[in-house]
Amino acid sequence: GVVVEMTYGHNIGKIIIGYTTDVRAPFGDLYDVSGGTHFFPIFQCDVFINHNLYNGADDDIYAKISNFVDQIDSEIRDKKIIKRKYHPRYVLENPNLANVIKGAEILFKDIEDIHSDEGLKEIARRYVDNKERLELLR
Repeated sequence: GVVVEMTYGHNIGKIIIGYTTDVRAPFGDLYDVSGGTHFFPIFQCDVFINHNLYNGADDDIYAKISNFVDQIDSEIRDKKIIKRKYHPRYVLENPNLANVIKGAEILFKDIEDIHSDEGLKEIARRYVDNKERLELLR
């Protein structure tokens, strides 16, 4: 899902801004830096924003969403995000994760919109054409 997309985007040089507004926190505390999100997607991000939109009352959801948009805008404009130019050590030293990246490149490389009909057809074609090769990367 989204972790594969984030990882691939990171690997092809895209700036990745991750965010969570989720009130579930299965991997920690809702109010810590990660918002209880698993570390793996966070490691793919150049910037990670934890913004809890829910505080028990929905009386001013517009202000909450506006604040969240301002926070994202601030990350982009004010902090002048710089793209990381390296893979984290845990990727380079872990053959299983390196294989995930190789598989993602086989399936997704140079597809501009992986959610379009054309993109999905190309991904399916690549999967069929490379099924044996992808199985070796498991």
